[in-house]
Amino acid sequence: MSDSVSVLLVDADVEFAAEAAGYVERRYDRITVETATTAAKGVTQLEQGTFDCVVADCVTGTNDAFDFLEAVRDRDPDRPFIVVAEQDPETVAAESISRGATDYLQKRSGTGQFDLLANRVLNAVERYRAKRAERRLGELTEHTDKILSIFDADWTELQFVNSAYADIWGRSLERLHDDPTDFVNGVHPDDRERVEEAMAALSSGDPVDLECRVNEDEAYGRWVRIWGEPIVEGNEVVRVAGLATEITDQKRQERELRDAKLQLEAAIDAGTVGTWEWDVREDRFVAGPAFAETFGVDPAAAQEGVSLERFVSSIHANDRDRVESAIQAAIDACDSYEQEYRVHNAAGELRWVLARGHVECDEDGTAIRFPGALMDITEKKRAEHELQRHEAFLEESTDIVTVVDAAGTIEYHSPSVDEILGYDSTDVTGTNAFELAHPDDSGELVEAFGDLLGVSGASERAEARFRTADGEWRWLEVHGTNQLANPAVDGIVVNSRDITERKRQERERKALIEFLQWLYDLTTDVDRSLEGKISRLLELGCERLDLPYGFLSRIERREADEPGGTQTIVQAHGTHDRLQPGESGPLSRTYCRETIDSDDLLATADAAADDRYTEEAYEQFELGCYVGGQVRVEDELYGTLCFAADEPREEEFSTGDRMIVRLMNRWVSYELERHRTTAELERANERLERTNERLESFASVVSHDLRNPLNVASGHLELARTNQDSDHLEEADAALDRIETLVDDLLTLARQGDSAVEPEPVSLPDLVDDCWRSVETGNAALHVETDRTISADRTRLQQLLENLVRNAVEHGSTSPRSQTPEDAVEHGSTSHAEPDSSADAIDHGGEGVTVTIADVDGGFAVEDDGPGIPPEERDRVFEPGYTTEPDGTGLGLRIVEDVVDDHDWSIDVVDGNDGGARFDVTGVDVLESANDEGDHGKKPADDGGDHLTESADDGDGACSVGRRPSGTDESD
Repeated sequence: MSDSVSVLLVDADVEFAAEAAGYVERRYDRITVETATTAAKGVTQLEQGTFDCVVADCVTGTNDAFDFLEAVRDRDPDRPFIVVAEQDPETVAAESISRGATDYLQKRSGTGQFDLLANRVLNAVERYRAKRAERRLGELTEHTDKILSIFDADWTELQFVNSAYADIWGRSLERLHDDPTDFVNGVHPDDRERVEEAMAALSSGDPVDLECRVNEDEAYGRWVRIWGEPIVEGNEVVRVAGLATEITDQKRQERELRDAKLQLEAAIDAGTVGTWEWDVREDRFVAGPAFAETFGVDPAAAQEGVSLERFVSSIHANDRDRVESAIQAAIDACDSYEQEYRVHNAAGELRWVLARGHVECDEDGTAIRFPGALMDITEKKRAEHELQRHEAFLEESTDIVTVVDAAGTIEYHSPSVDEILGYDSTDVTGTNAFELAHPDDSGELVEAFGDLLGVSGASERAEARFRTADGEWRWLEVHGTNQLANPAVDGIVVNSRDITERKRQERERKALIEFLQWLYDLTTDVDRSLEGKISRLLELGCERLDLPYGFLSRIERREADEPGGTQTIVQAHGTHDRLQPGESGPLSRTYCRETIDSDDLLATADAAADDRYTEEAYEQFELGCYVGGQVRVEDELYGTLCFAADEPREEEFSTGDRMIVRLMNRWVSYELERHRTTAELERANERLERTNERLESFASVVSHDLRNPLNVASGHLELARTNQDSDHLEEADAALDRIETLVDDLLTLARQGDSAVEPEPVSLPDLVDDCWRSVETGNAALHVETDRTISADRTRLQQLLENLVRNAVEHGSTSPRSQTPEDAVEHGSTSHAEPDSSADAIDHGGEGVTVTIADVDGGFAVEDDGPGIPPEERDRVFEPGYTTEPDGTGLGLRIVEDVVDDHDWSIDVVDGNDGGARFDVTGVDVLESANDEGDHGKKPADDGGDHLTESADDGDGACSVGRRPSGTDESD
């Protein structure tokens, strides 16, 4: 971690600034100094660089140091700011502190002042850094809506992040796990460079503290503050831990505060407002324009003169009676007049004014003239108010102020020593301060005290434990300053602050970060079983909480209307005889009964005195303290994860303890849920494998045991035909063809999952031609209106096209094998290379159906001009076995759907352009198309005439393929 301190010194005295910067940098290796001669230049340097402390002369060029202080405070309310000045030390010091300066130093001659300045800077920066670290890490264990994260040192691995990231950043956890630097993409573009610089600083070992805008989805409207800490092992940064909290509301409030401040400053008109003269006898009050505007009176009328009441009416109602009484008293006594009061000006604003005047009377003592002057003291009143606040703060401070002599003997203790250490201030007067320090810390204190004695005005800082009046130890942060040369003090002044709680929080923060790393290591330990991980978790949880028992229980509750239930210990750590794996008992006699009814953790330092636990539970387990919470799997209660001890604890469970138990409960819930999901997937895979084995066995039976008898029957049928011709033989032949079609379809479905889809470039026009020649098409015609090449498994795509073509042909043409006037919505299979007859096809009113293969967005369509498919039937046509024809297989279109699903395509049934049925296949990967170059993929026409022809059987199953006439529109 870097220990350097950067200082910005703003002073119009160039020689002083140069001398101070040179001396400090030579004497103090930790300190680097940059200088500026004016406040404006100082602000510019602050915007361009990073400084740990600002030092400014009371007058910095043409701008007052206090204006500069306000500019710095607008940027960083806590950055150390030290005011130096030559004049009026008490006044400047008081005003500096009241305006928010960290410290004040009077300029002196000689280099000793530079040593004093360096010590003041180092002390202020140390306090600032400690306060900053405490603030940024102190919230780590308090709110789960803050983002906790751990990365490796080079930002290539995300080791841990909680779910608050997704909400605040507006980016998914999955994306961050895939790319650990993805969070930078969610930062406002203007802030990303600062974030990347902070990442580099963390990797180099420096802590960071920055603010930036995030969440692109919300137009980067969210502000976050990020604290980062490097985790060092040896001399190497191995990980970086981060805490981010949303400060959007704070930023909004700061903006509103700045706006209000600007409005107030614009309304201030400091200095003397003007004079007045009141003719008492004529009640004619004359004043200048500025005076009149302060009271909201028309300036022209005020110059001519108006009644006193016109001015008095603008005075604040709570001050008016007092002012009128003072005026009357001055008139009655012919005396002087002075009053401070509030008045509403012409803009309606409330201003503080100081009015001074005197009454002139005639020889009879009658008031005749009342002149005076008015001053605006609004700023003075504000400063007085701030000073009063500061004085009240000092009076209420709980810091201990101590004065010791050169030997360390206590000469004075402030009353706060009673509150912090329990001593009366007189009890420790005359005692050596080092006798109250812890033996392990006294050596460091003595060394720092010796350094103090060597330099007048020097300061030293240390942290040590001090014994209280009741024998306990409390941590104090002590700042000592050598004031032995100051006659008014003649001693070492020590300011001590109680940091016991801060030290405790630091320990908890460190323990939490170590625990998060350990939890990450446990989660990623692939060699350890779930039971082994939970066992290790219970062991480490007991060590971290300093408790002997830890256990995971399974809760079985009865129905909602039945009381009771059981608790069974699943895994445990420790020797408690009733908290061992397998131990089971009534839920009503356990501590977990209350835990499962609580929305949060349940924790008690003294279970016997806690009314939430029944006597039965205490008698059963005799536990003195307990902390535990629910374990939920898939949002259902699984049981509890708890830790306990026989004896009560002296202190309640801390925030850090509770956070660690919450993390363990969530981790166990996650691991159990993941384990359950994995087991279910394995069982599903086993079932699928068994199903596939049965399907393969079925396919084998169909392929061999059924097809062989079919072949024998077909052979005998052919022999019978040679001897005689009969209608019965024709019907037998049709029945055998029907059985063979059914066998082929069943084989296709059974083996559908045997081979993976192996996509390759496939020319649709070429494949359509092949399919058309493989299907019995009768007098049907084909239009090919596509020239696309797509990525597909050629064999599977051929199955799809042959089934759709067969379906279209048999819907719209007259089949020689069927005269049944029934509508069939699904037909045939792709397994026959020879043309087949299907009982599914029927006569739909004529011969010569036209089948069109056309382009659609993202795929292709197979369309016919037949009677179509009724809308109410379209949702069912792909169901296996669905057909309106008694002899139909009901499998052809199911095969089509399987091919579509295996390619991750989509298929929809819609009306064709000519009233027939149209099947749109989309989601297809189209590789190329001549349409993209204006070619439209048409084959050149020989004579420019019509190339649409009907398909005619030429005796061997071949057919001609019709094309669209040249020059026609091929779009859908």
